[in-house]
Amino acid sequence: MAVWRLFSREASKELAIEAIRSWIWPPLFAAAVAVIGWFENLPWFYIFVGSSLGFAGLATGLLRIDEWIRRNRAENKLLFENIRVLGILDQENDKTSAIRFGFQLLNKAVFPIECKVIKVDSSLAGEYPPKKTFQKTVYDVSEGMSFFFDDYNIDLSKQINDKELEGSISFIVRYGRKGRRVHELSKKFKIVVGFSSEGKLSGASWNEVDFE
Repeated sequence: MAVWRLFSREASKELAIEAIRSWIWPPLFAAAVAVIGWFENLPWFYIFVGSSLGFAGLATGLLRIDEWIRRNRAENKLLFENIRVLGILDQENDKTSAIRFGFQLLNKAVFPIECKVIKVDSSLAGEYPPKKTFQKTVYDVSEGMSFFFDDYNIDLSKQINDKELEGSISFIVRYGRKGRRVHELSKKFKIVVGFSSEGKLSGASWNEVDFE
């Protein structure tokens, strides 16, 4: 409930700012032009034309400024693109001996984005990766480029031939302009991994679930 109230306050604030910028300033400016024209005893035709041009010019200018601001903000510019499921083959018996889950993100901004992987959790059939610390967690993603990050391998200790196993991956990434990682992207997915009768990875499917 507290989160919803906070969201409501933020949404109301954004709506108020948008209303003032887009709906109030242009009419006020047009009215000011009309008042000035009236005090100067200009013909009504000139006043009407001046007010209309003032309204249109300011509205267009505010729209262009708003587009420029949105275009140059990092918020919502780092998008989820794909889930990665990799099978690790055992060279001795040519079977899948481990599975690795990861995720792929896309930078839709027109500038580089710096992101830091805060947390990654993956599992498969009750098994987890043995390690949880990573040597590198901060990455620079160029404009229009993709970035991927993989968790550690999950060893397969169970019989997997001709079976489907359920797993999951969740992650938290903070991102923004260089040195300003103020935005957050968090996702969680349920994953179903299929294996062939020979014990090899045959396919995988996933769907997003609520992040806990």
